[in-house]
Amino acid sequence: MSKARRTFFAGTIVSTLSLFVVLLVLTGCPKPHPNPIYGTVTAKVDGQQYNGVINSTGEEETHGIRTFFFMSNSDKHRYISISIKNYHGAGTYAAGPNAPQLPGGYAEPMYNDSTDTYFADKGAVIVTSANAKDVQGTFHFITSNGTNISDGSFVITMP
Repeated sequence: MSKARRTFFAGTIVSTLSLFVVLLVLTGCPKPHPNPIYGTVTAKVDGQQYNGVINSTGEEETHGIRTFFFMSNSDKHRYISISIKNYHGAGTYAAGPNAPQLPGGYAEPMYNDSTDTYFADKGAVIVTSANAKDVQGTFHFITSNGTNISDGSFVITMP
């Protein structure tokens, strides 16, 4: 076998092994989950149990005002979302027309596939623990249509 032919075969083997290693690395790496879950929410909605997962959460700052938010949904396509303006970590945040810190809300599907959304008229969110890794707390509020959200709690792992 000539030297050129041996070099060609050696190059082909190295190329094939390199391609195999690259494919193994690319297919073996964990991929982000397309629907991340950041925590859980439990509450009573007019006395009925609500168990939801948090699929959206975060913090943002606009014009010097820090806002923390999360949105959860249940297997019955009901939603509880809370957004706290002037967020500063652990503490009590009031809801209602005279306390615009907390636009919390509750939504449930209607028969025509749209969603009715009701906002918190009165109530509070108590953030009991907040750090860079997680946020925990409790909440209760009455919505604009009179829906009673009680015994609420949340545990969030920050993304």
